[in-house]
Amino acid sequence: MSELHPAIGKMLEKYDLSTADKTYEALREILQEIVLLGLYRAGFFNEAVFYGGTALRILYGLDRFSEDLDFSLIEPNKEFDLGV
Repeated sequence: MSELHPAIGKMLEKYDLSTADKTYEALREILQEIVLLGLYRAGFFNEAVFYGGTALRILYGLDRFSEDLDFSLIEPNKEFDLGV
């Protein structure tokens, strides 16, 4: 996996990569963590919370895998814009 960014390669060290499926799941989880870090750095979590199956797995170690990232605004805000 020499074509990967060194930081991602380092993150992969904690995973079982014995099969293509396990490697795919590991990369998917790492990408989710990178997305969450970007949202945090952008101040997104001042307006919203992360919840659902993926949140339970990442934050509390629940033994399950969910592909989606679920968010909800903390308070209704008609001015909120993702800026996309």
